[in-house]
Amino acid sequence: MKRLYSLILLIMLTGFSFQLQGQGLNFKPVNIKSPESYSYERMGNIPINMNRGTIDLNIPLLDINIDGFSSSISLGYDSSGFIPTKKSGFAGLNWSINASGAITREVRGIPDDFTTVQSASLNGFLSAIAYNKSANDIYTKNFQLSIGLSTPWPGIFNGSVSSELESDKYNFNFLGISGYFTLSNDGTPLIRSNDPNLVVDISGYSQQWVAEQTNCKPEISSFKIIDGNGNKYYFGGRYDNLELSSDLGNYQTNQGAYIGDADFTITSWYLNKVELNNGRTIKYTYNEDDPIGAGSNYCTQKNAMPHLTNAGSFNFSFDINRYFYQEAQNTTAQYDYSWAGYSVSGSSQSSTWQSPYIRINLTKKAMLKEINVDNLYTIFFTYDTYNDDLGYKSYKLKKIEEKYQNNITKTIDFTISPKGSSKRRWLLTALKINNKDYGFEYYKDTSFPDDATRGVDYWGYYNGKPETNMMIPDYKFYANTGDTEILSNNRNVDSNFNDIGLLKKVIYPTKGYTEFFYEPNTFSSRLMKNSTTAFFPQIGNETGIASGMRIQKMIDNADNIIPVVKTYKYTKDLNSIESSGILKSLYSFVDYVEYKQSAPGGYTLKKELKQTGSNIELQAYSSSNIEYSNVFEYVDGQVQKQHTFSTYKTNPDILNSNNYFVQIHIPQFNYDHTLQDYLKNKETDLEDRSFTRGKLIQEDYYKDNTVIKTVKMNYGFIDKDYCKNFSKNNILALNCRNVNQDYTTRVKKISNAWELFQKEFVKPYALISLQIEEKNIGGNLITQNGYVYDDISYLNNNKINTTFSDGKIVSTEKKFAQSLNKPALINLNMTGIPLQEITSQTVGVANNFLSKIEHVYPDSLPTIQGGNLMVPLSILSYDLQNIATSRTEIFYDKYDPKGNLQQFTTKDGLSTVIIWGYNLTQPIAKIEGAKLTDIQQSLIDSIVTASNTDASATPNNDETSFLSVLNTFRDSLPNYQITTYTYDPLVGVRSITPPSGIREVYLYDSANRLKEIRGNSQAGNLLKEFKYNYKQ
Repeated sequence: MKRLYSLILLIMLTGFSFQLQGQGLNFKPVNIKSPESYSYERMGNIPINMNRGTIDLNIPLLDINIDGFSSSISLGYDSSGFIPTKKSGFAGLNWSINASGAITREVRGIPDDFTTVQSASLNGFLSAIAYNKSANDIYTKNFQLSIGLSTPWPGIFNGSVSSELESDKYNFNFLGISGYFTLSNDGTPLIRSNDPNLVVDISGYSQQWVAEQTNCKPEISSFKIIDGNGNKYYFGGRYDNLELSSDLGNYQTNQGAYIGDADFTITSWYLNKVELNNGRTIKYTYNEDDPIGAGSNYCTQKNAMPHLTNAGSFNFSFDINRYFYQEAQNTTAQYDYSWAGYSVSGSSQSSTWQSPYIRINLTKKAMLKEINVDNLYTIFFTYDTYNDDLGYKSYKLKKIEEKYQNNITKTIDFTISPKGSSKRRWLLTALKINNKDYGFEYYKDTSFPDDATRGVDYWGYYNGKPETNMMIPDYKFYANTGDTEILSNNRNVDSNFNDIGLLKKVIYPTKGYTEFFYEPNTFSSRLMKNSTTAFFPQIGNETGIASGMRIQKMIDNADNIIPVVKTYKYTKDLNSIESSGILKSLYSFVDYVEYKQSAPGGYTLKKELKQTGSNIELQAYSSSNIEYSNVFEYVDGQVQKQHTFSTYKTNPDILNSNNYFVQIHIPQFNYDHTLQDYLKNKETDLEDRSFTRGKLIQEDYYKDNTVIKTVKMNYGFIDKDYCKNFSKNNILALNCRNVNQDYTTRVKKISNAWELFQKEFVKPYALISLQIEEKNIGGNLITQNGYVYDDISYLNNNKINTTFSDGKIVSTEKKFAQSLNKPALINLNMTGIPLQEITSQTVGVANNFLSKIEHVYPDSLPTIQGGNLMVPLSILSYDLQNIATSRTEIFYDKYDPKGNLQQFTTKDGLSTVIIWGYNLTQPIAKIEGAKLTDIQQSLIDSIVTASNTDASATPNNDETSFLSVLNTFRDSLPNYQITTYTYDPLVGVRSITPPSGIREVYLYDSANRLKEIRGNSQAGNLLKEFKYNYKQ
């Protein structure tokens, strides 16, 4: 609205069997998302690119602006390195179009929405919510826990079926808003976001009866999010807007294809509509994906690739993901102190072993087709269709067109080219924005490996090993300690291959360019989980090379300008060569289990070793396995800045004994475990602190190798009582509580013997202080900002105290709807709008008010001024001598149905009228000294109609007719000061004619940038010129 006023080795254990025979090889399929969904997750999970050494390349394409609400469509690039299994998205390999947004899911355990009547399976977390138990009820065991071995556990049990007690994690990233939420045990969304007033409604989140499905089409599922300005965002709601992942089984010659149960998981809900608080809407339409024929039951076809003929008729965009998997298992009654190798042998062992084999996954994607901005203008997305290397249809962006009514205002053409021979990748090679040409070049783009290659390191990056490579490396497992030692190098990192297909150069329309140079990631510390750490994760000292690449140098080369060379050093301090990198990913491929097996006269203690390996590591898709605590930035060989970040070393995950406990599932199994630390601790989750890492905490500015300025940022948890809206069944209700009540209790199985009960908190975490120290010969100047969050809102920053070097303190305090008890605003969730702003100054002991301003909103609707719109009615100022005394500075007298201000009156009684045209999107006349009732409606209608006609014309059309109508309007109101305006919609203002009548004409270049301002006409005197002497 226009308001005058934005993630030695981890050893994972999959299960512990108390059955009469050893465990079988039970594969758990992975849910693979589209490149676009991983991009949204990655952007949300990695706040600062320099912290992970990747280039921060974002190309703006289009802006959406309507009534003060703005968002942008951009093209982003991920330079982290070459992962063979990673698909080329709609914009090419490693490129992503950021146009709408999505809620993406990280499944923990089983999907929350999974539901079945089969008693042998756990239902998802949504079923557990229906029992109406609080997080405290679950933590204090005030519920019926599933028991015995015949019932799936752990879960909440109703006598026939059990439901899981662990919520999935939902990441969101849309239109500048990002974060995540989990669900508390009573269904309350617990949200962490850059908008502290966000509300999530899950009333449209449907349970999925997957095992009972006869086709692959899920029940329609949706979410609604409301921001702190009262704008509503809708996700999912149609099959078109949902992304699905389906496991299609094994691709082995000795296993035949068959028809099985439906298998799908919703992985992403894409944004489909925005409702602004003034009623305007932005609609996102996706390719109509209503599946027919073979497309309806593709997810029931097992152990086979989709038939090419059938897949050609699938009425949706999809990726076929092929990845290698290998597993081995050996069981022995002898207590050996080590077992070694992936090849299982020995007379004392019963064993199974498999060579690596391919598994198949199909990801049904959501393909954006158009964006309609309140029926004013539309952005169209056009795709080309290609056949990939397997013969399946692949969609790539061809064009984006912005149309205002029937006029094309901007065109963006994509050239996405196949690179390589038989194993191709699709790379963005050219981009044309309104006839401005951009080119892109890449490293090592002539040959690529198969996506299902065995030549990968531990984290899925290419290492060039032969296709005979095993997924499980040679190793030795020490059964007396639980430690694993890797003996072979077949899964080691080889950085010679990590820059395959990475962006090398961007060439601009001026033929200037930026060239990128990369180097391997390095580390001097890493996360460890072994017997020394009692199998809890801890940082230890170890040096090495990590997967992927980091930016080492960028050269900006423009025409006739000396190239600018930017270099980056990732060291602990300026004169050190020791890497500041921390390897924070834990690799797992060994599971060790001890269990009891029935035997005559009692039980025999059995040991079982299971090994698994794969060439796909989904964590690398959405996050980074490396983080840097210090990065130095050089320009032309001279150090300019030092960036210091929070890392796992400064902000580790923690284990609070007050927030978790472990209990044995059934007492009869409570026997002495030699490896109890290994069996229990390595599966005990620590309290996640990843959201506190990657933040810039200090920035040092250098001149002549000396620090001349330091900026320090301090973050912390906020412990407070608060009142915030929650939404249930689409009804908003204010809920007042303490942040320590914001948790969900997770109950999960550990080593198939114990149950972990753990509180997972979502506490507010925010900037607490910022200090700027400028170093001078005569003394350092220090400015300190303290950020206060002590009002009743959740995390609105309601006060900033600025302390200067001379001791003077300036405080700025804001008050919001909760603090001022404004139920009308609260009911619309307009709780992020500051209503009062008070500024004061303290010098010594003297405290003086400098100003107090209040924006007055209605206490109820409708109003005479704005009807049913929640719009400000006036601005009050307060007497500095008597802060309780106020006066009205501005009255907002009248708004139109779209919330455009039509008339306001100052404290002096002077009224001003604003006439809105161009379909109520732009002011076309400002009349000072008049009231709306003073102007004949026919005069208003004439210029509004003419502006709407002008809006439908092509950009830079002949405006003579419209200007004539405006002149008649001016001439008809000779007693008022009138300013008139004309526009090219989506470009900018074309002319401004002030009361003097001396018109200013605004001219734009082909990129719609302001080029000149001239007097009276396009050929008039040049008043001002704008030149863009930089890369374009």
